Amino acid sequence: MTSSRKDRASALPEELREALRRRLAGKAGRADAIPRADRARPLPLSFAQERLWFLHTLQPEEAGYNSALALRLTGALDVTALSRALDALVERHEALRTTFDDLDGSPSRWCARPRPYRCRWPTSEPVSHPRPGVRRLARTLIRPGI
Repeated sequence: MTSSRKDRASALPEELREALRRRLAGKAGRADAIPRADRARPLPLSFAQERLWFLHTLQPEEAGYNSALALRLTGALDVTALSRALDALVERHEALRTTFDDLDGSPSRWCARPRPYRCRWPTSEPVSHPRPGVRRLARTLIRPGI
């Protein structure tokens, strides 16, 4: 250490000097981890979430902050692989499992546990229904390539 670093280190309280020595020697233990919040009860909103909640209460029908994305998949679809990928995505990103509620006039958020999602994909296979009118309507709605 240079003299200015030594001077700064010597100005530290003893317990911090010891922690610095351990860290520099590569013997420092893992820093205290931030404890996980209990997901079984409502969680407070972040500042950004509070802002969006406030805007939503002013204009509930406004959709300016919603984002949508559509993808066209071509070729053979491996439904099992796509389902696993979507399950992994939802498991990794808590925001995709978060819902918001009003508890006694205060906003709160709930994070659901990850669980497998059963995908229901549109199909172009013949529709079977006991009523012929429903079958006819379904066939007109199902177009090739969807």
